[in-house]
Amino acid sequence: MTQQKRILSISLLLFLLAFQLKAQIIHIKWTAPVVMQDSTFKPVETLYFLGAKTAKDLLPYYELKLYNAAAENFKLLNTQYEPLSEKEVNLVQNKILSDAFSIRLLVQNRQPLSVVSFVPLRINSQTGTYEKLVSFSYQYDKANFSMQQHLVKKASQQKQLVNARTSAMAAAGGSVLSSGKWFKISIAGTGMYKIDYAFLKSMGINPDAVDISTVKIYGNGIGMLPQPNLTARPDDLIENAIMQKGNGTFKDGDYIIFYGKGPDTWTYNNVEGIFNHTKNVYSDNSCYFLTFGSGFGLRVTDTITTGLAAQTVMYFDDRAFHESDLSNYLSSGREWYGEDFDTDNTSRSFKFKTAGLLTGSAIKVTSSVLARSSTSTNFNVYLGDGTGPATFVGSHNMSASNQFAYDAIGDADREIFTL
Repeated sequence: MTQQKRILSISLLLFLLAFQLKAQIIHIKWTAPVVMQDSTFKPVETLYFLGAKTAKDLLPYYELKLYNAAAENFKLLNTQYEPLSEKEVNLVQNKILSDAFSIRLLVQNRQPLSVVSFVPLRINSQTGTYEKLVSFSYQYDKANFSMQQHLVKKASQQKQLVNARTSAMAAAGGSVLSSGKWFKISIAGTGMYKIDYAFLKSMGINPDAVDISTVKIYGNGIGMLPQPNLTARPDDLIENAIMQKGNGTFKDGDYIIFYGKGPDTWTYNNVEGIFNHTKNVYSDNSCYFLTFGSGFGLRVTDTITTGLAAQTVMYFDDRAFHESDLSNYLSSGREWYGEDFDTDNTSRSFKFKTAGLLTGSAIKVTSSVLARSSTSTNFNVYLGDGTGPATFVGSHNMSASNQFAYDAIGDADREIFTL
């Protein structure tokens, strides 16, 4: 009888502990509205809270990561709302507020990772007032997850994508490099590049023997070659249109200008509403090729426009990244990491050029970190100009990770913060 009571007590304690974990309250820290740009690059004020994600509708989305779980039937519990101010109502009253939850199933370290996102705003069904969510807890059901089934489904989706592409691609009959004289030009970044009289001489070319109208520049500028063989890419060098100043023999004062793309690329992410960069892990430079003497080269042509401009652009979204490939913890593969943080280096500073930054505009910071520690790790991100106290942007709260030979190399996390 005593033994039965003891087992009942332990079971009850475990049940209470499980209930307390599910009932954990999450608080949303709302801030003053921030300025962002809409699809027409017009500055627009929008509601914001710390850690908010934004999409094309410029509504703030809350994103919750559920580790080791394929979640379904997600719902909020213990919700607490506060009414919006008159100014906040004006910013959302023409927008569609959905109470739906978006659940994306990902895989991390061969375990399921569910990313739940939703807009923490509502119109109270009883009073008709606009309200913002300030705290909540949640619960969900764990769906059955099979890594094999997930891979099969992913492969099926990839196959459908491939079949949707045209399978008939005309291959080049031969390389343009097979004839003529060619000179390789290496560039480190994207921009406009000028080739003048002195530059040709530095390459060992006699400019006086060059007809400027026959100068040609070839290059593809696609960044790192895609890993899948089925992904479309040029199978030979493509001639680029260039600007030309001067006629006849290449004289001192003549030049050509071409637009070159560096080794790293940017791609717009429709889900996150930001540009993501892809660093070329194989090369720090892109190569373009110059030739001359065989026919006229491709030139930039003037376009005649009529009427007034429909829009005047006074500002634009700029972007920059810092990513140093310093460490490869597996000594294999393409996964590299940057600067270490340890007891001797608990903080590091990275500088970005922000000349011309529009006052009041939103700044998005994407931070990717890896924790390799037997205890939990916390990374705090700050933003400042170096002249005063830095502003807290957000944090990464990382779990402890095993350091055994066949364990994962660490706990990786990527966050997008808006300031």
